[in-house]
Amino acid sequence: MKLTLALTIILLTAGCAGNTRSTGNSTASTHESNFILTDEGRIHVKTQVDTLTLTLIFDSGGAGEMTLETACARLLNAVATEGLHRKNRIDSASIGGQNTGNTYAWCLSPNSDQDLFPGSDGIICPQYAIDRRIWEINMTNSYIRIHERDTVPPGAAIFPMRIESGRYLYTRFPVTVIRGRDTLKTDREILIDYGSTSALWFEHSPLHSDPAVMGFFTSSPQPQVVEKEWCEEYTLMADKIILPDGMGTLTSSTDSLKISLTVLNEEYYHEESVLKYPAAIMGIGILRHWNVMLDLKNKRLILFP
Repeated sequence: MKLTLALTIILLTAGCAGNTRSTGNSTASTHESNFILTDEGRIHVKTQVDTLTLTLIFDSGGAGEMTLETACARLLNAVATEGLHRKNRIDSASIGGQNTGNTYAWCLSPNSDQDLFPGSDGIICPQYAIDRRIWEINMTNSYIRIHERDTVPPGAAIFPMRIESGRYLYTRFPVTVIRGRDTLKTDREILIDYGSTSALWFEHSPLHSDPAVMGFFTSSPQPQVVEKEWCEEYTLMADKIILPDGMGTLTSSTDSLKISLTVLNEEYYHEESVLKYPAAIMGIGILRHWNVMLDLKNKRLILFP
């Protein structure tokens, strides 16, 4: 769990029409809103965990787990301890009255004073190892719903999706990033991460890096560089992100196109990590432009207007 929580910490570093719309399972309307998108680019969703009503960050890159703040650990039933971390059994967890399927939650132990998730009580991620339903993240009407039956809305773009080791979701989503005269093209598997506030985020290890990505960041004029305990982090603002065929282009005139690169140091890099390096990650800066179905049943990423 030490590795999983460390990765979770790093991965966190993303009008009412009054009409109704058929989702294939039920009728959804705007009054069912259950999350807000914060100014920082986080989805804060109201979640019931046993008897607790919590505000959790929806984080599809959260390693298939729920992770809660220290204060919550005192109110749940611990079933295991690993270092400073406690695994807690939960009897029920729900969003908008729908069971999320999470059966346990990790917390920091009560004697830890770290605040990993300021402004919220923790993160929630579908439990990919066992969940085979369809999670809808509807940005238009600000709700998360979970579907049992197959549903593909009109006008949807569908991409194959892969579940890696029950922890992460990957898809192939080719994009081109433009900043000034510099261009970065990426056509590879990319991790789907609502917990990242960047549009795109790249993560390198001491042993695995992408020369094209590194060159794009180091050659760009005045990237912001921050040295942290576990990594060196580069950040820049792109002028354009060209999306896959037919999906258009995001521009800096209408969007904050933050692009990030994290280079882990040797102390925090683990060769046995299930996160494959060098990693490419698609965050809320891109995902916020569509309503999305994370189809865990049929292994599909579905984007729709």
